[in-house]
Amino acid sequence: MPGLRANGAARQVLSDFRLARTTAIDKGQRVVFEFLPGGTYQVFVDANNNGVYDAATEIMVTTVDIDGSGYYQGIAYGVAAAAIPAPTDAITTSILFRPNGSVSTEGAVYLNAGTAADLHRRVRILAATGNARTERWEGAWN
Repeated sequence: MPGLRANGAARQVLSDFRLARTTAIDKGQRVVFEFLPGGTYQVFVDANNNGVYDAATEIMVTTVDIDGSGYYQGIAYGVAAAAIPAPTDAITTSILFRPNGSVSTEGAVYLNAGTAADLHRRVRILAATGNARTERWEGAWN
C-alpha cells in the first residue's frame, strides 16, 4: 500500500501542476501553486498579482491534503529519506505559473511513503516550459 500511495500522491501533484499551468494559460492570469503547513497545498488564480490567496478577489482552483488523512495518509512531501542524496532543488513554498505557461521556479517536489528506497517519488518541473514529470528513486531518479 505505501508504494501505491506514493504513486498516487505523485500523480496528484503532477495533475495539479498541469491544472495550474492550463488555468494560467486559459485565463491569461498568474496562478499560484502554494504549499501550506500541515501537508496541504492549494492552487489559486492570483488576480491581484500579490502571490497571496485573497478569498474576496481570487478564485481557488483546488486544495489538496497530500500527507494528512485519506488515500495519501503517511506521505511526506518536501523531503527525501537518508538513503537518497539530499535534494538541492526541492520546492517547498510556492510556484508561480505565468500566462505563457512558464513557471517562476524550476525544481522538484519530493514525496516519500516510508524509509525503503522504492517508496520515494519526485515531480520535476521545468521553468522555461512549465512541463512536469514524475520520477521514481531506483538508485537514481528515473
